[in-house]
Amino acid sequence: AGRSSALAHAVPREELEAELASLLRAYDSDAAPYRLHTGETLRIGMRDLILGVDVTDIGQELTLLAEVCLGFAVDKARKSTADKHGKAAARFAVLALGKFAGRELGYGSDLDLVFVYEADTPIESGVSPIEYFTAVASNIMRTLEEPTKYGQLYDVDARLRPDGNKGSLVVSDARLTQYYLDEAQAWERLALVKIRAVGGDAAF
Repeated sequence: AGRSSALAHAVPREELEAELASLLRAYDSDAAPYRLHTGETLRIGMRDLILGVDVTDIGQELTLLAEVCLGFAVDKARKSTADKHGKAAARFAVLALGKFAGRELGYGSDLDLVFVYEADTPIESGVSPIEYFTAVASNIMRTLEEPTKYGQLYDVDARLRPDGNKGSLVVSDARLTQYYLDEAQAWERLALVKIRAVGGDAAF
């Protein structure tokens, strides 16, 4: 009965975040996000196989798990960068495209991400905003993608950003706006139908 009740409902964000916080307080805190990811993916898979939960609901549950793991990676990256270069008043957001944006993730889906920063606010330490937030974004990608003894969280695809691999890993808010108004192809504009913020400064 205990096992079936554990599968009966989707786990809300608050419970996932509380579970992650609890795992981070454990002896081997480095394993925390991987244990959350593995355990919750297994639980969702059991709901899928045993209870026949609708594919739309499964996609939403896998997406929520990815958002919580991404939130961990963003917090870790911002702290690491702040320790090195000081805190930044400039705002920063992670945008999702594709299946992540549409809350349609499957098992093993990668995350289509765009990293956006506020260009007009200088960094107190004197580091350029693009350098500062490239460090943040690189750290996020490393946390999500790097294989560890605990496993790997997600593959990340950041090529859908303006200018693709030819441009910087991060894009300023001004450049993002200019690109989609003046330069983007029709299919790129259509992709914006699903775009949404999934990490960082939500108001920004």
